[in-house]
Amino acid sequence: MAKLTEASIKTVTSLADDDLFYIVDVSDLTHGPNGTSGKIKKSDLINIVNTLTKEDAIVAAGTTQGTATTITKRHNRVDTVPAGSGVVEDATNPDHRVIQNNCGTGEDLKWYPNGTQQFYRTGAGGGLLGSGVPIIIADGNSAAYIRYSANVLTIQG
Repeated sequence: MAKLTEASIKTVTSLADDDLFYIVDVSDLTHGPNGTSGKIKKSDLINIVNTLTKEDAIVAAGTTQGTATTITKRHNRVDTVPAGSGVVEDATNPDHRVIQNNCGTGEDLKWYPNGTQQFYRTGAGGGLLGSGVPIIIADGNSAAYIRYSANVLTIQG
C-alpha cells in the first residue's frame, strides 16, 4: 500500500450509507498495544451518534432528589416546572448532558445529580457542591455538564 499523505488523500464532500470510516478500536488489543484497526459504515456511525438523544416536553416533579423527575436523555427540554420542582440524573452517567428550563412561567428548575454525585461549578463563586445538592436553572436558561470523573459533574454554563 502506498504511503498516505495529506496531498494524496481525496477530499470527500458527500457520503453514501455504505461508505466506510477507518477506526482504531483501543479496547481491542489483538493487533497491538494501541488497538486494532477496524471500519464502520456511515449508517452505523449515524446510529451511534443518534444515541445522543433528546427529549422535549419534560414535566418536572418532586421537590427533593428522591422525588424529582428522572431524566434519561442527553439533551433535555423541561417545559413544565411547578414551583420548587426538579429533575434528577439517571444512573447511566453519560459523558455530558444538557438541560433547558423552557417553562415560560418564571419558575426556577432544580437539577439534582444522581445518588452521591456532586456538581462542580466553574468560574467565579464556583466550586464543588455537596453530595446530591442541585443546581438551579432559571426559566429561559440552560446548563450542561461534562463528566470528567465518576462522581463529579462539571457544569458548563
